Amino acid sequence: MSASALDAARFGVDLDIPIDPLGAIAVTPTGDLPMLSGRDCLVRDIQRRLVTQPGALIHRPAFGAGAIGYLGINNSAAARSRLGTDARANLLADGRLKDAAIALTSDDGSSTLTLTATLTLRDDSKNVLAVTL
Repeated sequence: MSASALDAARFGVDLDIPIDPLGAIAVTPTGDLPMLSGRDCLVRDIQRRLVTQPGALIHRPAFGAGAIGYLGINNSAAARSRLGTDARANLLADGRLKDAAIALTSDDGSSTLTLTATLTLRDDSKNVLAVTL
């Protein structure tokens, strides 16, 4: 089995649909929807998990850390702590992850918040994912 096939088996295969709801869905020259597999699929799934509001998926009501819900609220230490706790708990629900460490940084007086997740995968490799809100 090739390395890419192993990665696809370990980390999944999914449609490559943009996270931005206003983003255009690309279609391949053959008329198919593009696919993601392996670690690229895992990263997209994690990004989607972080921004999805809990309860948004009827069939998976606990899915999502709700990071988007923190936009426009006071960028306080308490809010950042809640987001970090929610993000870590939700990421650990993904069976492909062994551990997740969350760091939230914000410039003083800035409305920009960066969530950095250091993910330990089941195969013990580490990936760092930064999401700016």
